[in-house]
Amino acid sequence: MLQRCAEAGFVPQVTFTSSLWDLLLEMVAENKGVIIICRPLVEKLYSGRGGCVPLKKPEFPWTLWLITKKNRSLPGAAKSLWDFCAKV
Repeated sequence: MLQRCAEAGFVPQVTFTSSLWDLLLEMVAENKGVIIICRPLVEKLYSGRGGCVPLKKPEFPWTLWLITKKNRSLPGAAKSLWDFCAKV
């Protein structure tokens, strides 16, 4: 994914990674960033609490979603990632 971003002229600033999906979803709920995550987790743990955009050509078999807190504006870098993912 990072290579495809670089090829498209977008280099995301990854500042935090975790395998704890509930932690990542709660960070989004607190407007602390955006995440790329699989749809079943969003539906189970975050349904109705955020905005999602599906990735059109993910490099893996899961359908991934980029989510953010509902009805909140995104800071600059997060907005750039959101806009990029909406196009890819």
